[in-house]
Amino acid sequence: MTGPISRRDALKMLGAVAMTAPCEALAQPRDAARPDPGPTPVPTPGPPPVPAPTYLRVSVHQPGGDHLEAEASVSLQDAQPVVLRRTRPKATYEAVVAPGAHRLVVRAQGFADADYAIDVPPAGLTLPVYLGRPGWPSFRMGQSMVPFEPQEELMGVAFAGKAPSEAQWPSLLQQMERMGLVPHPDRASYLGAGRTVAFFRSAKPGQRIFGTGDQASPEVIENVSLLFGKGNARVGMPIDLRPGHVKILDNAYMIRFGSSRAARGVHALACTQLAIAYPVPSSPNTWVFEFDERNDYRRHLASLDDLRLHDPDVQYAEPRLIVELQKHSCPDDGPAHSCAVVVSANATDDPWSNCQTNLVLQGVPDAWCLLEQTVGAEARRGSADVCIATVDFGINASHPDVNAARLDYVSLCDGCPAVPEDTHGMAVYGIVSATPDNRAGTSGIAPGARHLAIGMKSYWTDSAQYAEMLLWLAGVESPVTFSEPPLARAADIISCSHGIADLPTANPIAQAFQRLTQEGRKRADGTALGTLLVYSSGNEHRDITGTQALAADPNVIAVGNTLPPDASGVEKRQPDSNYGDRLDLCAQGEDAPSLLADPGQVWSGSCAPGTRGPGAFQFAGTSAACPMVAATVALMLTVKKDLPSAVVRELLRKGARCIDPAGGDWQDGRSYWYGSGRLDAHAAVRGAASAVV
Repeated sequence: MTGPISRRDALKMLGAVAMTAPCEALAQPRDAARPDPGPTPVPTPGPPPVPAPTYLRVSVHQPGGDHLEAEASVSLQDAQPVVLRRTRPKATYEAVVAPGAHRLVVRAQGFADADYAIDVPPAGLTLPVYLGRPGWPSFRMGQSMVPFEPQEELMGVAFAGKAPSEAQWPSLLQQMERMGLVPHPDRASYLGAGRTVAFFRSAKPGQRIFGTGDQASPEVIENVSLLFGKGNARVGMPIDLRPGHVKILDNAYMIRFGSSRAARGVHALACTQLAIAYPVPSSPNTWVFEFDERNDYRRHLASLDDLRLHDPDVQYAEPRLIVELQKHSCPDDGPAHSCAVVVSANATDDPWSNCQTNLVLQGVPDAWCLLEQTVGAEARRGSADVCIATVDFGINASHPDVNAARLDYVSLCDGCPAVPEDTHGMAVYGIVSATPDNRAGTSGIAPGARHLAIGMKSYWTDSAQYAEMLLWLAGVESPVTFSEPPLARAADIISCSHGIADLPTANPIAQAFQRLTQEGRKRADGTALGTLLVYSSGNEHRDITGTQALAADPNVIAVGNTLPPDASGVEKRQPDSNYGDRLDLCAQGEDAPSLLADPGQVWSGSCAPGTRGPGAFQFAGTSAACPMVAATVALMLTVKKDLPSAVVRELLRKGARCIDPAGGDWQDGRSYWYGSGRLDAHAAVRGAASAVV
């Protein structure tokens, strides 16, 4: 080759460098010619097939949620004990076990033993075990027991609607002080979870608010609820105050029965526990029990144990925790860098197009070209027959890079501003749907698809709220089960760049995930194909097992984040990106240009010399990687709408590129750090085009 090398050719060569022999030998071959095996032999009768082994995998977590690095003793103490072994760097202890009921015992120095019954299905089970100190209370969530350190001297107030304004706070704080409560830890920093949760402590040193004994009057909790508006504020005891990990335990619990119960009988049962009950419409046979003594959490937990022990029809009984939704962008998105090199002949005329090297690296222009050849120019960047939903914290629907004709924006937050305080939701939108060829901002991966942007009402949720929202988005539930009217167009794909940290998957969410994959996205004949659920894995350099409940669920596609190729052409994991056996694949989300909520804002200069915004910057984290995979799924469904969700997932994995051959620890086409590899949009769309369904 003579003459200058274009940026596009350079990136292709870098991609070729990444596919070195050691990695290729370990990765699953995709396009290799297969030798003719000759005539197919006539099958002869033989022994029945051997069933696949049933694996039990257990992750062990210290208080706070991090995996326990020290060795633990993990075993099943049945008639024939089974010891589970850990193979580093993996975080899980594993063994082949018989399906059915078992007694799991986990011991680690300095912690109370975890000792409880579990049930292992024939398909196997991955179970997080959370350790606590002796004497700590605990609750059951899923099949896990979750001990926690009581914070009986603190109170958390979570606002279900709009939080009080700055002008309202001085008067409210004065009234709180008259009730014996002061901001925690101080007046300047008591608001958390996106300023939607307030923390207080007793003004009397050492006085408890929750528990029993010498404590504040039980009426204080009711009075606080009335002060902030009953129905607008949930009041409980914080059990985790870390930013991004906030959790609050109040007096509301979810109870599910195995059979239908008459309302009168459930109300009577609740009365025996000094509680009131009301049904959860989106979940059959499921009720919320609210205890009348709002500060006696230990009695509430004992009541749940009593229900499970004496009523075999109780399938689960768990707290309706208030949990903070953790955004999965990097904590500091950093300034934009300048870029003046054209990356591809397929580049758009958008001012930031030249910086979108991540699109070329991941085969997006080639996927557009393939779509033009197969479905026509009108759908080369996605079809309006495909609907992708992004669930985030709001967008600016009037941004000049938004295509209003392909957008449905639903804010679930009454009174929230049109432009959010941060740009997270807008940046996620831009990765998927920023308008191409309009001389503004960037280009999305699937701007031709229908985009349903959901602005969540707050930075926290509970399991019932979250499950109902997802079922409503996918059109699985009737409109009476959600506070919003039914959507004109249900989502085929749901992309979520957030997570819930350091808990197992709550039962209502796990059941909603399962229903979405079994009942969502139907063919014209009514056959369910499954809603595609795509989640970011998070940015804490941790195994997602037991630390990211949403991403680790087996019904979702979990996405990690990678860096652009380094000077030697090798792509690697962004060091903070989470990993683990449940990771499906990665995408190059680092330094990914996208949109700011404020179209007049430009971070630290512009992309091309002399060209400004509007409102673009370089997004980062698994928050950026996740919508890249979701947008690729929209392109896949454009070329073949009736692909079942399991086939889509397999095609994404099969088409992913094996990267970092020296450090990826690749085995049988899989990596603990990268899943099946880095996204290849062209390979995924090509696989969809040739798939037989």
